[in-house]
Amino acid sequence: MKKVYIDATMVVRGISYTGIPRVVMEVTKQLNKSNLLDIEILEYDEGRKKFRVINKDAFIELCNDPDADRKHLRTDKRIGLSSLKEGSVFFDVDGIWKSKLNRSYLYPVLKKSGVKVITLIHDIIMVTHPQFCREDDILTFLEYIGAVMLYSDRVIVTTKTTKNYMTKIYGEICRDKTLSEKKEFTEKIGIVPLGADFKKSNDNKSDRGGSGSEKISHVKKPYLLMIGTVEPRKNQKLLVDAYDRGLKNLNMNVVIAGHQGWHVEELIKRIEEHPKHDKGIYYINGASDEEIEELYKNCFALAFPSHIEGYGLPIMEAMYHKAPLILSDTPINHEMAGDKALYFGEDSPEELIEIVENLLSDQKEYDRLKKASEGFKTPSWEQTGLLIEKEILAL
Repeated sequence: MKKVYIDATMVVRGISYTGIPRVVMEVTKQLNKSNLLDIEILEYDEGRKKFRVINKDAFIELCNDPDADRKHLRTDKRIGLSSLKEGSVFFDVDGIWKSKLNRSYLYPVLKKSGVKVITLIHDIIMVTHPQFCREDDILTFLEYIGAVMLYSDRVIVTTKTTKNYMTKIYGEICRDKTLSEKKEFTEKIGIVPLGADFKKSNDNKSDRGGSGSEKISHVKKPYLLMIGTVEPRKNQKLLVDAYDRGLKNLNMNVVIAGHQGWHVEELIKRIEEHPKHDKGIYYINGASDEEIEELYKNCFALAFPSHIEGYGLPIMEAMYHKAPLILSDTPINHEMAGDKALYFGEDSPEELIEIVENLLSDQKEYDRLKKASEGFKTPSWEQTGLLIEKEILAL
């Protein structure tokens, strides 16, 4: 069996259980089922500058239920950074670029010890769209992505668009590389789509909504649904603008579900002080997975106005729940949904209003759009796990 180490520090410390941490948990669960891999879960111990070994059974239980008892997660066993088993694989699946253990330091140590490195890159938005990111985060991410390009034996991305971005950036950063070397880098990037089968959580709160769970029984149909952290790049402001400029006159409500991110205080205040707050425009902060699932099932459509995504998991989840798609006109969204969605300009509330008005007046077109989602077979987490297993075994 091939030994595989996974740094799950952020999940072990309970920073979040959705978004990228959800990917970590789902992927780890799937890899743990493999008869060909021996998975070891690690947490970085900053004090001792070593990895602490995590109780695998307790971690898998946590993956299945984030409210599970955590007291048995940590063991007393430590492993030095240069003591990982020769011939093994270190698989970075988390969004680890903010880790106190810089990859520009760790990866060379691992390589010197005969350990192969595979890194899953969720997105490179901080390079391609820095206007939506914090300045200090951008500098940290640049160091991280440089280490990935220099030292990773294999890079996994979730979309062709991200692979194209990675290839372009490598060419710009490494101008002294030959065409052969640039081609070699491109060939070591594999594409693995993420699963969309919805995970039940025994009524756990979802970090899609942060703290303070609210019920959704007061939400009135029909409504457009937007799922995701409220932050500038997600562009929820467009939905509020569209509501004020025309959706309310069409009796089309808007539901925004997601925890409050950075630099959106004015938007949240605008929603909460809106005359139609909780009557036509809803902000759901603290929804459980079951409530999110109900929102998907009952929405008129997913309205996804994001400026940029690494993958756009809500698009896959919406199709899994047979919800029609109305998406911003971006390369990632086209790659995810193709002709199964209708598209509007990411800065044009009027185009969104026009699409909704047309769908309300043309039942045949609405049925066609709904059937497009119903006919799409979304990837499962099991499939994601098998593809990653294949990438690992190929090293």
